[in-house]
Amino acid sequence: MKKILSTIALLTAIASTSFANKQNLVYDKTVNPTIGITIGNISNPTPFSVKNKNGTIIRKGTVQNGSTINIDTRGLKAGTYYFEILGEVKKFIIE
Repeated sequence: MKKILSTIALLTAIASTSFANKQNLVYDKTVNPTIGITIGNISNPTPFSVKNKNGTIIRKGTVQNGSTINIDTRGLKAGTYYFEILGEVKKFIIE
């Protein structure tokens, strides 16, 4: 579980121009055209997904240990999204 939490913590620390809003990460897509999520110590390959607030998967794939997932925010509508990996979920907001 510690490895998973450290992976999710990386999502929290990725974009220096994001800000926390009650534990949610908020990204202005004009300042953050992409969000990079660097994955720490995980089994290879590991599936991940990004879902919108309705639960629709907008991106999915597999990631290797030490890889970075780049999410293009320019194609996302303003709203709430969820990054999921290994049963852990991190909410983030695009403005």
